[in-house]
Amino acid sequence: MSTGRIKKKNAGEVSITILSEIISWYYPETKTLTIYSQDGDTYDFQRKAETDLRKVFAAKAPVPISYKSNDAILCQLVREGKINIDDINEYRKDVRKITYSKEQDDYAIVLVTELVNNELFAELVSDKTVHIIF
Repeated sequence: MSTGRIKKKNAGEVSITILSEIISWYYPETKTLTIYSQDGDTYDFQRKAETDLRKVFAAKAPVPISYKSNDAILCQLVREGKINIDDINEYRKDVRKITYSKEQDDYAIVLVTELVNNELFAELVSDKTVHIIF
C-alpha cells in the first residue's frame, strides 16, 4: 500500500476500481463514474491505473472518476435533512480516517486527512465550507 503496510485487498473492489478507470478512457461519452467505497486504498488503485493508461492513450482524456465513502454519504444525508446529526452514533460506529477540504478565512482551501470521531464529524458536517472527499 502507499503507506508501506502490507494488506490483502478484496479482489472484487480492486477489479471494479480498475474497470471504472478503463471505462473512463474507452467510453468518453460516459457522463458520470462514481465509486462507492469505504476503502481509501481504492483511490490509490485508481490513480495507478490512470497513470498507466495515460501512457497508452496520450491523445485522449478520461472521464473523471468520483468517489463516495460512507462518511460522504452520511454528510450528504444530514445536510439534506434526511437523517439527524444527533443520531450519528447509530450510523457511524468507529473512528475513521477522513480526507476533506475546508475553506479558510482568506478563502484558501486546505486539504486535511485525519482520524475523525463522531463529535468532530458532527462539527465538520455542520460547517458548509467543509467537503468530505473520502
